[in-house]
Amino acid sequence: MKVNPKNDYSTLLSSMNQNNSLGISLTDYASIKNNSYSKLMKAYYGKGNGSGKTSRSASKAKVDETTVKLASNVKSKATELKDSLKKVESYVKSGDKENLTKAVSEFADAYNKTVSNVNSLGNSGITRSAQGIVDSIGYNLKLLDKAGISIDESGKMSVNEEKVKEADSALKSLFSGVGSFGDTIASKASSIERAADRIVKSGPTLYDKTGDKNMVDTSGNIFDSIM
Repeated sequence: MKVNPKNDYSTLLSSMNQNNSLGISLTDYASIKNNSYSKLMKAYYGKGNGSGKTSRSASKAKVDETTVKLASNVKSKATELKDSLKKVESYVKSGDKENLTKAVSEFADAYNKTVSNVNSLGNSGITRSAQGIVDSIGYNLKLLDKAGISIDESGKMSVNEEKVKEADSALKSLFSGVGSFGDTIASKASSIERAADRIVKSGPTLYDKTGDKNMVDTSGNIFDSIM
């Protein structure tokens, strides 16, 4: 049945039982008829300004755009971290010390940037993956130090290039084979990359159970539990 909002159907509705199959009561009908339902929705979502938009909505949209950008940065840095590990493993196998030293420095730089961007994003799932990287570093601090790789009190990674050149055994232990330190870090970086990519692709269409756009799940700095 086509309904013309200009017509009055109250007589028709009044003949129906309160529990009719249409699921509409006279009270509901009256609300729709006098436009109070529309006013209520505008008051709830638009604060009665007629546009359906509020400063809160605008703020949410701005947060979403920022979050997508941050997630894109995280994805990019996680990819760089994975690529740097591939280079390190390759040069460990070939024995190319000059390029190996450069690759280890690139790894340290990619690690620092990845962690920094993860902290800026503040997504709990991604933070957990990054925490796995930090934990792996904690488990291997002594071996990393032998390989010329160190972590300062702020959690920043740095490289002693002279030690790297003399650390064949330590580097092989760290960056060779399945289950090695390097393989574990690469796996965690892949998890970060995928999770960040989902945020980028979901963008403003991701909603929480309240109907609000909610892409940021703050969980603090991943360095809180290290050192």
